[in-house]
Amino acid sequence: MPVSDDSFYEFLATGALYGITVGSTTDAVSARLGPPPETSKLRRVIIWAYGHRLLQVTLKRDRVVLIGVYPRYAKGTGGNVIDGSFPLPLDLNLEALRTRLRERAVPVVDSSRWPGALEIGAGHILAVFDEDGTLESLQI
Repeated sequence: MPVSDDSFYEFLATGALYGITVGSTTDAVSARLGPPPETSKLRRVIIWAYGHRLLQVTLKRDRVVLIGVYPRYAKGTGGNVIDGSFPLPLDLNLEALRTRLRERAVPVVDSSRWPGALEIGAGHILAVFDEDGTLESLQI
């Protein structure tokens, strides 16, 4: 199930990736994404990892509680997070991401919860940046 550039921006605008949102059931995740290639358990949550850990879905009591996209695990760019490709440049910094989002009319503001981060779209996806200024993660 490839993610086009447009559908990835739709995720950033809405907080839904492949139709999966916070609150989706384990069955819905499995139906949309298939069985996870990797799983791990951390206290009371289970993490399903796809695309060499690029996409991580955290589940608690059979519901999605977190969707995380972690570019550092990307095996390349240009498409499918399920297969480990990140749809945006891997060296994206805060201002470059802000510019791309504004060009696509995706709402973006500086985060009041996390200094140096952005809150994106209606889902308030949190974009966090590494010490070197590049995008570390997108989390909802």
